[in-house]
Amino acid sequence: MNTMQILFGHFWPVFISATVGVAIAWSMQRGRPPFFTPKSLPELTGRTEAEQRRLVREATLQTFKSWRVLLPVLPLPLALAVGVGLSHALPTISSLPDSFWLRLGVVTVFGSLGGWLTTRLVTVYLRPVLRRLLESPHHGT
Repeated sequence: MNTMQILFGHFWPVFISATVGVAIAWSMQRGRPPFFTPKSLPELTGRTEAEQRRLVREATLQTFKSWRVLLPVLPLPLALAVGVGLSHALPTISSLPDSFWLRLGVVTVFGSLGGWLTTRLVTVYLRPVLRRLLESPHHGT
């Protein structure tokens, strides 16, 4: 019982604040999902930077409508919150010492996993929409 209180006591504040932070970061990117660059999509090579930004913005608006807007926002805060909660609960359920370095290591691993997952999700969801945009007659090469 005590372990679950520790886990969720540290989970919710981090999850809520990180979700707000990622949502603000996305709004500051002017329509481009956080942690995403046009270099992730080889279909955009050979185009000007302005054209890449325009195509990514159009594809993002078409891809992440209504509830799907949460897809690129939630994986990183979720992973960070799980990492923080787990890093605080590990010393109570194991023989590992309660140290800053243990917490930093666990949070770094989970944060890296969340950032990677966010980038992969965005790329997987954007690619088909971007290909359709590029193949349409008014967006041709």
